[in-house]
Amino acid sequence: MTLDQAVAAHAKYLGGDPAESEVKARNAVAEFLNVESIEETELVDEVRIVLVSADFSSEITTSVMWLNKRGLDLRCIRLRPYKMGDKVLVDATQIIPLPEAADYEVKLREQTKETRKLRIQRKELSERHDIRHAWWTMLIARPDAMLHAHITPSTYSWIGTSSGVRGVNLNYTITQDDCGAELYIDRGKDAELENERIFDQLSSAKDQVNAVVPFQIAWERLEDKRACRIRVKVPGGYRSEESEWPDIQSRQVAAMNALTAALQPHIKQLK
Repeated sequence: MTLDQAVAAHAKYLGGDPAESEVKARNAVAEFLNVESIEETELVDEVRIVLVSADFSSEITTSVMWLNKRGLDLRCIRLRPYKMGDKVLVDATQIIPLPEAADYEVKLREQTKETRKLRIQRKELSERHDIRHAWWTMLIARPDAMLHAHITPSTYSWIGTSSGVRGVNLNYTITQDDCGAELYIDRGKDAELENERIFDQLSSAKDQVNAVVPFQIAWERLEDKRACRIRVKVPGGYRSEESEWPDIQSRQVAAMNALTAALQPHIKQLK
């Protein structure tokens, strides 16, 4: 359930006027979670299971220990009642995991989760590299992408070529959801002021460039970074259906060619 669904279920349980019940349910859930508001709170997908019984069979304890080794969080609590005069006392003892082993099992479970997370990340990284390589292979083979035809397809999120001026490159970029074309200005370490000077010189022709490029251009001085860039973002990325790639790349290449043509006269004037 989502948190909203949990609140709705509790409101239904409370009954009465729907609006009042929802308010009461939200307040009750917030109090239970010990937060001021549940608006920015979300349920996690981790589940803790507590089994309570007077005794546990070996089949149950073996299963619980096996599941705990695989990242779950199950506990077995043994309840034993004792009569003392007119009173009944209940002894509650945690038998799995043993109290002295609980911290170890928590650390082991966290380590297992981290290992699984890293394994998934490596798999996703490998898949991402393969699909980006396929994207670049298709793009540089296009007859309208001659500017980058000499580039070897890579697994990176960008490929680039020099504009003819040191530290000023023409890059294609790609992410899951969008792609783009950009002029990237970076003359290396300790060159922030020089990069900004080049950017400012080019941006003085911003109105002229914007007028002839049929795409929206982002002029990004990137004050908090070393480099600067002038870029066009195009909807659609490598997670788009492969059948859509040619149309997306047509727009990406058109953006690169238009941006390059508009900026080239001003790039030649750079020092």
